[in-house]
Parts: sequence; C-alpha cells; structure tokens
Amino acid sequence: MTAIVGYARTSTLEQVAGFEAQLRELTAAGCTKLFQEQVSSVVTARLPPPA
Repeated sequence: MTAIVGYARTSTLEQVAGFEAQLRELTAAGCTKLFQEQVSSVVTARLPPPA
C-alpha cells in the first residue's frame, strides 16, 4: 500500500485556524500520513558571542 504524506506547519501557536485548515485540506487531498509542526521561528534567548 502506498502512503500519501502531508506536512502541516505554522510558525506560531496562535495560528490555530490556519493549521486546522491545512490539516483539513491535506486529509481531503487523500493524505494517509500527516506530519504536524507548530513552532515559533523567533529565538527568545541568545547566547553571548564567542570570546
């Protein structure tokens, strides 16, 4: 059996509606394996520069 793989991602946790819409579209397209990621690309703490 061949799997159709889909990937849904948002860059913030607040983008719930967009994330759910992606999942619906991927399911409607026939995806049988879904990968999901909700992460922020913003770095909250920076390391000091090397000495």
